[in-house]
Order: sequence, then C-alpha cells, then structure tokens
Amino acid sequence: MMLASRGVSSAALDKAAGYFARRDRREGPASQMVRFTQPLLDAAGDDPDRMQRALNFGMAFWNLALCKGERHEQLLSDMANGLGDDAGKFRALATDMVERHREMFPELHGGPR
Repeated sequence: MMLASRGVSSAALDKAAGYFARRDRREGPASQMVRFTQPLLDAAGDDPDRMQRALNFGMAFWNLALCKGERHEQLLSDMANGLGDDAGKFRALATDMVERHREMFPELHGGPR
C-alpha cells in the first residue's frame, strides 16, 4: 500500500510508482532503447553495420512514435522518401514499431504507467 500527502493526484502517484519500478530494474534510457529496438537487432544478426543500422532505425522509430497528427505523418513521409518500392515495407515496419512503443511505454503516450 502506498501512502501519500493530501492533494497528490493519482496520476502523480502512478508516475512516481513507474519511476521507482524502472529504477529498481535499473533501466535507463539506453536500456529502454535497446529493449525497444530488440526485434530489429535480432534481425541484424552479428553484423556490426547491420546492428548500427538497426539502432539508428530504432531511434528514428522512437522519435516517430512520440510525434502526433500531422507531424507524425510528415516525419514518416520524410523517412520513407527515396525508398521507392521499399517505402511500403518501411511504412509497415514503422507502424509496427510505433505500436510496439505505445505498448511498451504507455506513459509516454498519456496512458498509465
């Protein structure tokens, strides 16, 4: 059971609980990024260049996940620009990774921690 001072909102308590849970797991931003990017890293295998590319895509998809509305679509279009026939595959992967981000980090999307 968690006790708090009067006037502290449930949202603030949830945010604090999430902070302490992450701290207890010792998961900082870099660990979160690697965990988020893990499917891309798995697909990259042991090739260092492919692993770096997977991390770069992971960071791009993370940023894309944090954008909303028109900015989201503009960033996605900018990222897919010049991919030609691969643009559709890229957009599908981006959609999957954005959904993964929302599921893994709901607190960054206005959801509960």
